[in-house]
Amino acid sequence: MCLSEEGHEDYTRLARGMDDERLRQLDRYYRDELGLAADTAEMELHCIVSRELENRRQERIRRLKRALWLSSRRGRFVEMVKRWLVQLGLWSSARERVIGADTKALRPS
Repeated sequence: MCLSEEGHEDYTRLARGMDDERLRQLDRYYRDELGLAADTAEMELHCIVSRELENRRQERIRRLKRALWLSSRRGRFVEMVKRWLVQLGLWSSARERVIGADTKALRPS
């Protein structure tokens, strides 16, 4: 027995809404309690929980690396130059996204 596509999406949405402690408890339950006796649906649920835990772990790592970069002398300098360019109106990542979307709309297909 496998999960339907809607069931998979619903459980993924549910897993994203859970706090870390609840996800760890579910992961432990799927790993220890069910073990090899799990059917394919339970294995899919375990994969969804594991994937969400891994995504959160990677997001934390990304934020920590960014914080480490910003705490370095080079990172502070780059951020200062970036803020200066934004204040002068010479650079804006938001403006690039809007301009890119506008030019795509203007291109003939």
